[in-house]
Amino acid sequence: MPDPVLANPPFAILAMGHDPQGVKRKPINLTGHPTNKQQVVAAVAGKKIRVLSYDTQPSAACDLTWWSGTSAAISAVIAMPIYGGRIPSYNPAGWVETVAGEALNAIATGNVGITLQYIEV
Repeated sequence: MPDPVLANPPFAILAMGHDPQGVKRKPINLTGHPTNKQQVVAAVAGKKIRVLSYDTQPSAACDLTWWSGTSAAISAVIAMPIYGGRIPSYNPAGWVETVAGEALNAIATGNVGITLQYIEV
């Protein structure tokens, strides 16, 4: 079965909610805690969560790390200055991807708002 994102033009991720190929958009606010893994996207049985793009807006300088479930970091520590978030461009291969059946979690050392676009594969 072909990858639903690779078959789509990049502008598909700009659609609100769900596009016909399953791209989803989710805003979330994380409360800063240096060791507390907070759920960003709930686990889906037998599916991986692939983050195609995201933007962050911290209220203070902080670090962000993406996790697959609670056992494995799936990104390096991302350092962000106050009000200096990140907006990685659209990446059909995904910036991060969880293990099948695990939630997408994050640790933020400060309060940060995130909007992400993702698919379940």
